[in-house]
Amino acid sequence: MRQYTFVNEAAVRMIGVRADEIIGRTAEELFGKAEALLVREVDERSLGGQTANDVRKLMIKGKERFLHTVQNPVLDSRGKVAGIVGVVRDVTEAQRAQRELRASEERFRGLFRSMIEGFALHEILCDHEGRPVNYRIVDVNPSFERHTGLKRSVCVGKTATEVYGTDEPPFWEIYERVARTGEPHVFETYFKPLERHFMISTFSPNPGYFATVFEDISDRKKAEAALLAAKEKAEQLSSAKTEFLMNVSHDIRTPINVISGFTEFLMKTPLEDEQLQFCELMKRKTSDLIRLVEDMIDIAALEKGKVRLHSSPFDVRELIDDLRETLEIQVAGKEIRCGFEIGEKVPPRLIGDALRLKQILENLCGNAAKYTDKGAIDLTVDAGEPSDPGRCRQIRFTVKDTGSGISADKLPQIFEPYSRFVESGADKHKEGVGMGLHIVETLVREMGGEVLVSSEVGKGSTFSFAVPLREAAAPDRGPGAGPAEEDLRSAGLGGIRILVAEDDETNRFITARLLKDEDCAVTFVHDGEGALEELKKSRYDLILMDLRMPRMDGFEAAREIRAGIDANIPILALTAHVGEWVEKDCLDAGMNGYLAKPVTAEQLKQMILRHVAARGGLA
Repeated sequence: MRQYTFVNEAAVRMIGVRADEIIGRTAEELFGKAEALLVREVDERSLGGQTANDVRKLMIKGKERFLHTVQNPVLDSRGKVAGIVGVVRDVTEAQRAQRELRASEERFRGLFRSMIEGFALHEILCDHEGRPVNYRIVDVNPSFERHTGLKRSVCVGKTATEVYGTDEPPFWEIYERVARTGEPHVFETYFKPLERHFMISTFSPNPGYFATVFEDISDRKKAEAALLAAKEKAEQLSSAKTEFLMNVSHDIRTPINVISGFTEFLMKTPLEDEQLQFCELMKRKTSDLIRLVEDMIDIAALEKGKVRLHSSPFDVRELIDDLRETLEIQVAGKEIRCGFEIGEKVPPRLIGDALRLKQILENLCGNAAKYTDKGAIDLTVDAGEPSDPGRCRQIRFTVKDTGSGISADKLPQIFEPYSRFVESGADKHKEGVGMGLHIVETLVREMGGEVLVSSEVGKGSTFSFAVPLREAAAPDRGPGAGPAEEDLRSAGLGGIRILVAEDDETNRFITARLLKDEDCAVTFVHDGEGALEELKKSRYDLILMDLRMPRMDGFEAAREIRAGIDANIPILALTAHVGEWVEKDCLDAGMNGYLAKPVTAEQLKQMILRHVAARGGLA
């Protein structure tokens, strides 16, 4: 067994044992039997006259060490091998780093192969003058093949123009910039050569190279296109439905205008008690039908998100007085007390959308009247303290009744559109169409409030909501101010000249009859062209304009009047059309406002007075 005869200090430090522990000992004594076999195998090559060069893994004092050994034979004077001389270098750390590098490469190669996304590495190619002109595919993963349908063997080593059959490298500007600057880029694109949509993320791992990670989003794009088409179709259907409802509303309002008008005329004639009762019932049911039509239009507008709020000063007490008149008509013949109370903190005038507020309260009061046979209905208005210097207050409106009430299991459904129900034992004829409360809840939310409800079957319901409204200044009553609202209520139309553009004979008759008892001069024309001709001949204080007429409609006529005949004369639309678009289109055409048919004589009178007074036409 061969023994070690010499060891230098460097070897001692490397192996970690003293020189006297090495000299005179064998490999088996130093390293153990297993390691000694490896040493002996290398030694045999050196003893055979060869240079041995290898890396040995040895366990030295319980630690794994890698030693790079170069051994040469030592010859005696006769040329025979007398021993072995070796140079040893500790490469443990290098071996460990190399092993970790191989493991890391294997992990990344596994990731490369198993990626869902496609991956490709590219090299920028330059011409003989060093200018970038193309790129070559260096490597691709299996997902590249799945997403593109191109085999790795066909792509690797080829240029982009060769692989994709294009005159220029695809997305050259983006890829060249990424490879040159190192700044990554993400984009979506439709790649015509493959007829697919891709989401591509590209980056530069080394100068002159760029990599792409991409996924095929063609199915997603198809789904998005289908969803967009479905959305557009739904919007078209919604628009068609809205237009249909508008036309139906117009066609329903026209005969209702006749029924309502003649009912009002009839009630002004001598009638027996029973006949008067018939007329009052007709008037009430006509109002119900009008409310139903208006709810249909509002539902359509809400579904399209086209509800607009118009803020202007209004008198709270006048609003409540109007509601009082309506509610008292609705409960006529029932044993119901109607109460109305306005708190001391409520300012006389507020800024908000009075028409929408009235619509909300009419719905709530109307429901209370419908479901209450006896007892009481109370409407109260309260105000909180101002919350800011602009005098904004929370104004709370509450409608309380002693009607049939709503059971707890049905309360969550009452604001859903088209939700219809009646409590067991209640009159089935009182079942609503399921639109009013949905409109109430939506309008209150648009105003910045929330509807609260409490109810008990057999005892009644309470609906309340609070909305932020600003306090309005008192109206200007200084020199030059128009008549006060209370003065308008008592004023007449004496001396006022009114031009009416209306093509329907029945509507002309009703308008004439509505104004019959007023001492005003009324002239009728059949269409917009007739209105223009009449205005050129005579002076008028106000125009009542139908919108849908032959030859020239009301909108075009109003624009023509404003353009070259009279820029200031009040023009009011008197029409069976309703909806947000009607008001907007009327104002855009130059009109001052509109009244929706059917109208009462008092409504028409007050509208005429208000606009003539605003122009300074009342003495």
